[in-house]
Amino acid sequence: MSGVVLRCRTCGTTQDHPGECDACSEGPVAYFCGDHSPGLWLDGPVCGTCGARYGDARAKPAPPASRTSSSIPRSGTRRSSSTRATSSPARPASPGVRRIPTTATPPLPGRVTDPDEAPDTPSLADLLVDMAEEGRRARGIPEEMPPWASTAPPRAAVPIFGCLFRLFLLLVLLALVAVAAVSLLLSGAF
Repeated sequence: MSGVVLRCRTCGTTQDHPGECDACSEGPVAYFCGDHSPGLWLDGPVCGTCGARYGDARAKPAPPASRTSSSIPRSGTRRSSSTRATSSPARPASPGVRRIPTTATPPLPGRVTDPDEAPDTPSLADLLVDMAEEGRRARGIPEEMPPWASTAPPRAAVPIFGCLFRLFLLLVLLALVAVAAVSLLLSGAF
């Protein structure tokens, strides 16, 4: 298989003939050399870096591109060669198979990560307990309940009392309206 394939710039699908992308139909496919990490988009069927041709059998992968001044880590210091990540060789792209590029998230600036060391992230339960304690402290709630506080759960109100109270209020309102109507009738306003 060749290191140079026809690949869609929009969806990343490879195909074996030039023209419009069969998968997304959003544009034409272009030549792409997968022998590099990351791969290179080409203007023609021959890679100028490694010499791979479209349709030729794959030779050995080309060496990775040299580091330039633009590839200095964000922390402003260069990593030593012992901490430099090793790149995996590029996998060949088969016609009609969509390759999804995977990128590892870079570590935070100034923070050294060791792949053998387990991350020191707390569990979700620990995070929730810490958040509850911080919220309690912010509201001024003491850690222990005072001796006069009840630990019994509150009793649920019986729903019938709510209905009876509303019925009572409705009757009082109707009585007030009736008194006002009778007083207006007797005064001769109507």
